[in-house]
Amino acid sequence: MGEILRGYLIKPTALAHQRLPVVILAHGFSSTQEMGLIHTAWALCNRAGIAALTFDHAGFGLSGGKHRAQDRWSMTVGFLDSISYLI
Repeated sequence: MGEILRGYLIKPTALAHQRLPVVILAHGFSSTQEMGLIHTAWALCNRAGIAALTFDHAGFGLSGGKHRAQDRWSMTVGFLDSISYLI
């Protein structure tokens, strides 16, 4: 572990300077955030007036780690690290 996870913190433009509830989004075992997740996050943020944090799991997309390693524990840690980043 210890890989760098990369993602985006998305906020509705009209509410960009406010503190908002946040939903964390990541793909499953075969996609990256560039494959529709970011578009979904923008739609959710604008419709619901919340923020979204998207990220690629370790080994996927822009994140570091062994390429396409499907390790469920690593993916779980990715969500926990995302929560830590937000708080």
